Amino acid sequence: MLRSGRRVVVADAKYKLGTGGAPTSSDGYQLFAYSYLATLGGRPSDVAVLLYPTRVGGRPMQLELERLRDRHYSLWLVRLPFPTRRDIQSQGSWTAYVARLAAAIRDLSTDWDAGLQWTGTGSSPGCTGALEVNTIGSRSAG
Repeated sequence: MLRSGRRVVVADAKYKLGTGGAPTSSDGYQLFAYSYLATLGGRPSDVAVLLYPTRVGGRPMQLELERLRDRHYSLWLVRLPFPTRRDIQSQGSWTAYVARLAAAIRDLSTDWDAGLQWTGTGSSPGCTGALEVNTIGSRSAG
């Protein structure tokens, strides 16, 4: 858990490639449980984030999802670059990778704090009906 501006964020990092525009059912259920049970300093979370690695050479990006029963609770599907072999060759290259990753997360997290306004939704494939994908709320870091 972390703070992003005024929001308390519960995040779950996955070490597998994402499966498109929606989380797998098991990933969604796991984050759903965290979002109800975890607190930071006694305060429940306002935002939930699933972090997936990108394919090699991929750019950071995110997509806002909607929890149908609580539309005021933001859910984000975030893709971040997984370290390459070059990123782990030395302490210096690892430090540079971590700095790039932190900058990308800081950039993307401005949307989490802002709470993008919904301008449209679409059904998310492979979802159990608990979420809908908001394709208007997607963007890349950069």
